[in-house]
Amino acid sequence: MIADISLWPRGGPLAWLTVQLAFLRLVPAVADVLLSAAVAAVTGPVTPLPPPVEIHLSNEKFAGEVVRIEKSIDLSPLGSRTGSNRSTLGRAGEVVDETLIKDGDWTPAVLDALTTMTMDWGYA
Repeated sequence: MIADISLWPRGGPLAWLTVQLAFLRLVPAVADVLLSAAVAAVTGPVTPLPPPVEIHLSNEKFAGEVVRIEKSIDLSPLGSRTGSNRSTLGRAGEVVDETLIKDGDWTPAVLDALTTMTMDWGYA
């Protein structure tokens, strides 16, 4: 399952916390509610295992150019970028580690995926 969120910020970039909260609400809703309902409609009532989940952050291209994520999301709470990975931040994706889901709480798994994503971008 891939969890995508489309965000159209107006008046400036979205707060990083807003992006985190959006994923923290989206992933369980899709994985636990929508996917379960779809599986039950096909197979009958079952308790499916947590599905493999991948989350994405991406900006659309505007006039053929990749718009940097920093134009849509305020990444300043992450500090400054370090290391050699200074490429344009146009998109990112990360698989959610289902071993971090405890008692139906996706929070640690989603935050871990977002943290790994930001580390891939060069944030410590």
